[in-house]
Amino acid sequence: MLVDKVALGRRIKAMRQNLEMTQEEFADRLNCTNSHLGKGGISIELLVSVANMLHTTVDQLLLDSYDYKEQVIMRDLYERVDKFPVKTKILTCDLLRQLVDIIEKAHDEH
Repeated sequence: MLVDKVALGRRIKAMRQNLEMTQEEFADRLNCTNSHLGKGGISIELLVSVANMLHTTVDQLLLDSYDYKEQVIMRDLYERVDKFPVKTKILTCDLLRQLVDIIEKAHDEH
């Protein structure tokens, strides 16, 4: 399986922009150049630095390259919900359960 470099670039750009960082600022914080970031090959070390800078994981950055995306998404959801206080965890789980019930019902009707 090859890494989808276009999707990786898009994901990095979207996350960078969400943090309101310019491309130059981002490259500077990573101690590299814009052209280095734009090249096709990115080292594992730089990829980890990019993930840390964007407050995400390498899994999330490479999501489009995985065959089993749902595992990455499920783990991410679990980790995010697990950080909540207990009452918020329960509320979130109740809302998710209701949403799954709605989806299952719609799926059964088709």
